[in-house]
Amino acid sequence: SLVGYQRDVSGLVGSAEAAVRVRDVRDVVEAVQWAGSQRMSILPVGAQTSTTGASVPSGGLVVDMSALQEPIEVDRQAMRVEVSAGVRLQDLRDALLEQGLDLPVDPTSAADCTVGGAIATNASGPATFRYGAMADWVRGLTVVDGVGRLHQLVERHVEKCAVGPVALQDPTRFFVGAEGLLGIIISASLAVIPAADGQGALFVGFDRRADLIDAVRRLRGVRDALSVRSVEWLDGACVGLLQGHTGGLTLPQGEAGGLYVEVEGVDEEMAMAHVEQAAELMEAAGGDLSTCQVFQTVAERRHFGELRHRVPDTLNRRGRALVDAAGGAKLSTDWSVPIDALDELLEWTGRALEPLGLEGAYAYGHIGNGHPHLNLLCPDAEIKSRVTRVLHEQLQRVVAVGGSPVSEHGIGKIKRDLVAPHLPGGMLEALRGLKSHFDPDGLLAPGNLINIKSA
Repeated sequence: SLVGYQRDVSGLVGSAEAAVRVRDVRDVVEAVQWAGSQRMSILPVGAQTSTTGASVPSGGLVVDMSALQEPIEVDRQAMRVEVSAGVRLQDLRDALLEQGLDLPVDPTSAADCTVGGAIATNASGPATFRYGAMADWVRGLTVVDGVGRLHQLVERHVEKCAVGPVALQDPTRFFVGAEGLLGIIISASLAVIPAADGQGALFVGFDRRADLIDAVRRLRGVRDALSVRSVEWLDGACVGLLQGHTGGLTLPQGEAGGLYVEVEGVDEEMAMAHVEQAAELMEAAGGDLSTCQVFQTVAERRHFGELRHRVPDTLNRRGRALVDAAGGAKLSTDWSVPIDALDELLEWTGRALEPLGLEGAYAYGHIGNGHPHLNLLCPDAEIKSRVTRVLHEQLQRVVAVGGSPVSEHGIGKIKRDLVAPHLPGGMLEALRGLKSHFDPDGLLAPGNLINIKSA
């Protein structure tokens, strides 16, 4: 049984001394108190869909939250939903859609990940372009801390607050994105909105990356007018990976690849009108409508989503093969920058990587938010080391232009050492201070976000 908890989607392998499958808050409290009496570390896990190793145990006790599933309670008047941490995110969204409501946070792992895991990593996805990440939807949390204390936390509702640094004024925010480091999320109160009645999408190719990024700028300018839900990028290398697997869809050829744009409307007619306007905007920026693919149905849009997901799946498999063959790896970035700084940073990165002998370089992701994923295939350990040095310099440039060194999936264990030098000054010290309050014995989620032992 323990072997099944030793790895997550990241491929990192750990170990566990014990595991418990909890069914209610009392189980969680008892598990934490027992582990504390044994001086045993504690890692809460859900579906273990983390790509950063955050749900890989480093010994100790695994607390399996997946059976923590009380009935979903919807308050239409308050536009809130009360949900247990173990509920699958897509199951929650499907239940809401049946009632004409939506929680539009849509990470790629939505079909598998749990609500608790999505909150613990501040999950996001394509719809972040319009609707933000999970943090924007959390209105309250029930949490068990590292000594078994129960905390009922609610978002502040006052219009003015001056109780110290703004970043510390809302206690719910301590746990969103904390990856289990400060406490175990039991349940959440989340905001919901009316579901959109109409949606449409299109995929447009570009010959030049500068034109593609210009189209992104223009789409950002009409985000509200056209109800643009997402703006996603697949570069030419990624499109090449998918050719032959498109199932009848048309994907453009070319070095810059293309933009996938999804819009909404009060009905299907308005949604398709927004699609047409978005197409005209992208053509004016240099997009090629001769190979444009329009997605009118839910099935077509879901098929494209599954197709896009083939890219990281394929690259993850190649990365694991490189590790086994010669100690290489797939290295990926997760930063975001202001749109006006994006093309210059990508250009610098290309020049810095060109002489290093990569097996391949692929870019895709949430370009509407200035957040591309770069996936770099390193054939051996030496090239991996050289690429890592380039990534450190890249993150210095990201921070210098006002960007974020990590923008999705969290930090976990895999990104921790790479991004630590580039985090805001005082952040690690503040995390250690919060941990000393909520988890004074340092038992929760060892190795995630911060290396406590090095404090």
